[in-house]
Amino acid sequence: MKKIQIISFIFILGTFFFACDEIEKPYLPIVGDNEEEGEVTVTVTFPELTPANLYRKVLVEEYTGHKCTNCPTGHAKLDEMFGLYGDTIVAIGVHAGPLASTDEEYPYNFVTPQGTQLFNDFNIPQIPLAIMSRVRYNANSWGSPINKWIDHFNMVDRSKNSAAIQLINEYNPTAQTITTYAKVTILEEIVNKVQFCVVVTENGIVKPQLNAGVIVPDYTHNHVLRGSLNGNYGVPLTSNGLVANGGTYLKGYRVSLRNRDWVASNCSIVAYLIDMETKEIIQVEETKVN
Repeated sequence: MKKIQIISFIFILGTFFFACDEIEKPYLPIVGDNEEEGEVTVTVTFPELTPANLYRKVLVEEYTGHKCTNCPTGHAKLDEMFGLYGDTIVAIGVHAGPLASTDEEYPYNFVTPQGTQLFNDFNIPQIPLAIMSRVRYNANSWGSPINKWIDHFNMVDRSKNSAAIQLINEYNPTAQTITTYAKVTILEEIVNKVQFCVVVTENGIVKPQLNAGVIVPDYTHNHVLRGSLNGNYGVPLTSNGLVANGGTYLKGYRVSLRNRDWVASNCSIVAYLIDMETKEIIQVEETKVN
């Protein structure tokens, strides 16, 4: 299923520490002064959905940092989970918190405004920690420790089949722009308001990392969150946030790599649909840029 045009068909308390009216503020995407960036009209045709290929994927948000001595153990655990579950997993490495700060030994800044927002909103107490499709691990924590990641992963109900996300990416090497087109198809009734978030991640970033008390100068960082193309919690697909069973919704975004040290061939677009009442990720898909 991993092609230039990747189709995915996944769908995707108590007292919540951030309110919906706060989430719906116009948090800015990474696009800025470059006039080439922003929302664009969808100009591509998506393939027909294939019912036999419909399944839910799980978004693993791994909270990490280059000064976190145990985080490489988390990276290894995530690799183990990829071996177990294959492309059922989509991973985002969120560098945030004090152990992601920069200094002379760790000069590279992995931190993003979106990552910091998520770190604070989900009240991450320490790293490494992972959240699986934004399903709470227990009453006290959204995230789980490394030795519980597989248990937490299996708490996500993958029998659900509520929505499909299809992605097509185009890279223009002359303009140095990534354009991503998305189609969201609602496969069964979703009663709560939803928002659709599109982010950029990057693999293969070689920078220092603390590992078991030793600084590794040429450590390879993968799944790194680079930023959102449409806000920290995305955007509604309709004027009131409600979607219709059987409905289809199109979105397109463009981002420039000029003045950014991102390597296009290492980048991916990750798109996910959020239930804004439960905060759960209904569906997630990932497509490499090239």
